[in-house]
Amino acid sequence: MLQDKSTFKRKYLRIRIKNTGFVKATNCEAKMCILANDDVKQLVWEGSSSSTVLEGISLQKNIRAKKGEELIHIVFSDSRFADVSAWVSTMRSILPQNILSLEDRLTDIDVEITVLSEEGAFCKAKFRVHADTNHLSLRMEKISDESGGRWTNIRKKIF
Repeated sequence: MLQDKSTFKRKYLRIRIKNTGFVKATNCEAKMCILANDDVKQLVWEGSSSSTVLEGISLQKNIRAKKGEELIHIVFSDSRFADVSAWVSTMRSILPQNILSLEDRLTDIDVEITVLSEEGAFCKAKFRVHADTNHLSLRMEKISDESGGRWTNIRKKIF
């Protein structure tokens, strides 16, 4: 339920993707599958040169070779909501910040994140997302992972 607040805060959970191969990974896309119903959402990448969250976000990203790193937005919570919920970081839900899509709303749930490059390299991992009535308590834990091609496993890092 939306609380009437003119100012609000959000907590964003993101993961870092690292390319350990010898070639650039081009046009990488990140998707989230909600395991309870097989609903698939396209996630957004953080802008690489930005100094603030959500500046220069995009749906595709090139990741340079030899330990190039980029961030994917996974879920976020919002202080305006008093119930237990989080939102998937899709382009529709993350921007603009004053509208939230109910289609992208989550409670405690298991998800699978997959990143696929144009060259065919991939990585994927399953996470358990925990939402709470306190938006700052949003967290996730990795429960499994796999990769193929020249990618390292997805590593969760909260920023």
